[in-house]
Amino acid sequence: QSTWGLHYATLSLYIYYTNNNHLIMYLIMVLRFTLLLLLLLMSQPGQQNQELDTFLDNYNNEAPKKLSTYKFDLWKYEVDMTEEKSNQKDKSLKEWNTFRKEQADIIKNRFANEWDDFKATERRQLKIIADIGDLALPKDKYDEYSRIMANMSTIYNTATVCLEDKTCYKLEELEDIMASESGRDYDRLQEIWYKWRKETGSKMLTSYQRLVELSNVAAEKAGTYTLKPLKTWADYWISLYDEEDLENTVMSLWEDIKPAYLELHAYTRNKLNKLYGDDIVNKKAPIPANLLGDMWAQSWIPLLDILKPYPDATDYSEIAEENVPLSVDPDFFTFLTNKLFLDLELIKIGIPNTNSVFQRILNVDMVCHASAWYIPITLDQAEYRVKICMSNQSIDDVYTLFHESGHILYYYFMQTNQNNVAFRQQPSPAFQETVGYTVNLLANNPAYLQSIEFLPNDFKYTKEIETNSLMRNMLSKLAFMPYALLLDLYRWKLFRGEIQPENINSEYWKMRRDFQGVMEPVYREEGDFDPGAKFHVVTHQTYLRYFLAEILHFQVYSNMCKRSGQEVDNCTVTKYAVKPFKEMMEAGASKSWKVAIAEALGVKDIEQVKLSTEPMQKYMEPLVDWLKKENKESGSTVGWPETEWEPKGYFRYFHESETGKQLKAQRRRIIIGICAVIGFGILVLIVYLVIRFRNKRKAGAYQTREAEDTDKTFDIKTADGKLNDQYQEHYA
Repeated sequence: QSTWGLHYATLSLYIYYTNNNHLIMYLIMVLRFTLLLLLLLMSQPGQQNQELDTFLDNYNNEAPKKLSTYKFDLWKYEVDMTEEKSNQKDKSLKEWNTFRKEQADIIKNRFANEWDDFKATERRQLKIIADIGDLALPKDKYDEYSRIMANMSTIYNTATVCLEDKTCYKLEELEDIMASESGRDYDRLQEIWYKWRKETGSKMLTSYQRLVELSNVAAEKAGTYTLKPLKTWADYWISLYDEEDLENTVMSLWEDIKPAYLELHAYTRNKLNKLYGDDIVNKKAPIPANLLGDMWAQSWIPLLDILKPYPDATDYSEIAEENVPLSVDPDFFTFLTNKLFLDLELIKIGIPNTNSVFQRILNVDMVCHASAWYIPITLDQAEYRVKICMSNQSIDDVYTLFHESGHILYYYFMQTNQNNVAFRQQPSPAFQETVGYTVNLLANNPAYLQSIEFLPNDFKYTKEIETNSLMRNMLSKLAFMPYALLLDLYRWKLFRGEIQPENINSEYWKMRRDFQGVMEPVYREEGDFDPGAKFHVVTHQTYLRYFLAEILHFQVYSNMCKRSGQEVDNCTVTKYAVKPFKEMMEAGASKSWKVAIAEALGVKDIEQVKLSTEPMQKYMEPLVDWLKKENKESGSTVGWPETEWEPKGYFRYFHESETGKQLKAQRRRIIIGICAVIGFGILVLIVYLVIRFRNKRKAGAYQTREAEDTDKTFDIKTADGKLNDQYQEHYA
């Protein structure tokens, strides 16, 4: 702009001097040509831009190749956890991480200080590539960090629990027992809950505390790559959400949802009290965590049979479950998910889903946590897989499959619409789960279940079935939300040093009481480290994404219902309503999450985009109204004022705790000491009695002799003057 200004200024001077001074006129003309030449040079792509283009082209070509090698090796390891495959996975991970670190170093050293000179899309790519998180650690610390992560993951994924009946189980088998109606034996549930944590979290405390220290170092280093001042890993996680004042935002959202949760909690506790009695479930206290049908008390769907608003009626998912195939057919399950996407015209042809795993592979250790896999092969090619360990082919397994297929759909759209590898990811950690939840909600619909013949054509959607079905959904969604929130709030405190080592487990249970109204069913200590019994803690993943996704997906779903001319609480989405949802997925990380959501919601002003619980509250309003009425009629306490209450069997495993062992050892020492004192006393008494007895015997013998002496008299000498023989014999 300055150069153009000088150009026009000299042009004015040139015109002025044209008829006055030819020498000045020629000098000004030379200056004008010089300025024009300078403008011409400035309008050409400079060396800096050419260097940036070369860098990004190289990244787009090399990144898919490097990543695919690691992803293939990781897949092989997760479905068969052998030492050989672990070593291969670690080797390819090291190569991928080395590549990422090299690219980030180039950006930091060459481009970081000149971001403002680049186009917005270029700056966004550079910031994404430069965000390497824990890789920013120095090599020695990163190696230690990796060893800790690998060790904790191995502990978790290979954990086996052997119960008192000598039968041993893996996690998904334990979950099946906890979820079954026949498994509602309180002592057995208590044993499962306790022993899973004994085999996982209690073995990780020291490792996790060191992980916290290293993560905070990583956050500071990572901030130097993205030019963000980060002090702790909590700051790093929060920065990923790209939301100002995130902590106050999520607490405000929780306050909106909390009244509905309290009603659901009160109703559930009252039903459990009738099932187990006052000594196990107190009507005014938190619920013991082993009674909610889930290892972490986060999904209460297994309790549906006792929580149904209308016990004599069914819900549509229960009917659909009768038609879920008993055998696992990968082609059939791939058909199910693709049919949903094809019917809504989200895709034109089915997404290939080859080499997926739908069941635990026998006789091997594997990672059974459900997951969706995107494996880029080249810039234009990719492979998609799902890994899920279906154990009983329930309708909930099918819904989980749809959730994971939602991730696959998201990957597919990013792969086919984004030429820049950096943009083939979500703009916020909550987006993948938002898509997964939305697809799940689209599938969890009577019209679609009828189309795949899981529901009969003559199925009638009555008020009773609707309320029961809504209860099922809220036992999965609403019941989950406080746990999804508190798990990150707890870890933020850990990273910030607000929780001391001597309170590392007790603070966790305090927060679970405060937020969730759930308590530990047995005595716990700091060394038990119960957060380590959760996959996302072990793998060091932010969990708040699930809380935000539960809210966001109702906003997205509500907009689709509105475009379909229907209400969110009774909606069958049409193919014309999913276009904004598709565009949101296609954008990947090329836009901020607010821009992407604005487009998905049809909001023109980005400033008006905000997280809102209103659609979710509208969706569950009929059930919440029913719960309020039911709790009022039954006189159920809403809340849990008696937080210090302890259920039956609370100290069942106290003797195995560190305090119990110390007390046992102390008690043993005291008993040994007492026994030693008593033994010594008895010994002294025996010696005393022996001595006294001997003295008495001597005294008796002397008295006897004296008596004999008194009774017998002898002449000492005979008549001839010699000693008497009798006298000598007697006294001898």
